[in-house]
Amino acid sequence: MKKLISFIVLVFLIFSFSCKNKTKVYKEKEFFAPVIAYKVRKMKLRKILDLSGKMIPKEKVLIYPKIKGVIMKKLLVDIGDYVRKNQILALLEDDEIKAEIKRAKASLSLAIAKKNEILAELSKVEKDLKRYRTLYKKNVIPKQKLEQIETTYKTLLAKKDLAIAQINQAKATIEKLNVIHSYYFIKSPIYGRVSDRFLDEGSMMDTKVPILEIVNDNPLKVITYVNEEDIVYLRLNEKVEIKVDAYPNKVFIGRIKRISPAVDPKTHTGKIEIYVSNKKGLLKSGMYAHIRIYVREKLCLAIPLDSLNRIPGTGTYFVYIINSNIAHKRNIEIGVRDRGFVEVKKGLNLGDLIVKVGQGRLKSGVKVKIIKKL
Repeated sequence: MKKLISFIVLVFLIFSFSCKNKTKVYKEKEFFAPVIAYKVRKMKLRKILDLSGKMIPKEKVLIYPKIKGVIMKKLLVDIGDYVRKNQILALLEDDEIKAEIKRAKASLSLAIAKKNEILAELSKVEKDLKRYRTLYKKNVIPKQKLEQIETTYKTLLAKKDLAIAQINQAKATIEKLNVIHSYYFIKSPIYGRVSDRFLDEGSMMDTKVPILEIVNDNPLKVITYVNEEDIVYLRLNEKVEIKVDAYPNKVFIGRIKRISPAVDPKTHTGKIEIYVSNKKGLLKSGMYAHIRIYVREKLCLAIPLDSLNRIPGTGTYFVYIINSNIAHKRNIEIGVRDRGFVEVKKGLNLGDLIVKVGQGRLKSGVKVKIIKKL
């Protein structure tokens, strides 16, 4: 009898355990994946242009001497020094030119003295000429006497004109020598910094060999090219974001300074120039610039970037759309991206419900439970 009771209890336990396992399997089949859903809507998104370019100085000049065969006496600046416009950078040996100027000034003094002598004599002769003409009219002196003094007067007038010409010539010579002497003081034509030096003190000057290179690196200039479909939306002085590899976490602000009025018919792009402030000198000429321009806003269908999926190894994007609590894979065509959202050009309609969070465990046909709707 005890054996019969034990057998009945064992059968009952096996039956109960079997029922529990069946219930558990049934519940697993009815599992709903928890997701956060997003309702597709229209938003204003900015089109972003990501461009690149190389930083170059706003101005760059090579400083050449204007005279040759002269020795550099003193170099007043070196690489890295800041210079002002018209600041003297170097001095040339000027003993010979100063001697020439001194001689020219002496010649001018002699010409002026000679002119003064002639003017004094001419004044005396003018008075005598008036008196002789009066006497001649009264028949006091013969005509020959009058003609002699008239000849002397004309000779003095010619000497005066010659003296004036000599004075003007001497002044012109001095002015020319002063201009040449100014070439012995090498000056900077721009504000900037010395970026290179090619000659040292004691070097012989040659008009074909530069002495220094000066660059104006504040602001720096970046030249890049924009597609014809986007360049029409750019405006002068528009703000631009710039990053460089040397400072990956820092954003530099630039402004569009020039926009080409023409588009290259071969590349269908137009050139723009961007100026970026460099007061602290952090940026260097030659650095590679990553440029971001927010071109324009447009109203379009948009979804969060979180909801976007891509088929590995392709450029095909998809989302999971929810219909009757079932997720369905839907390929879409995307457009501009802006501030965590992306434009949907094809594949979705206004009001569609898609999975924003939780799509990692999904596939088409899986039932979902919406725990939050955005």
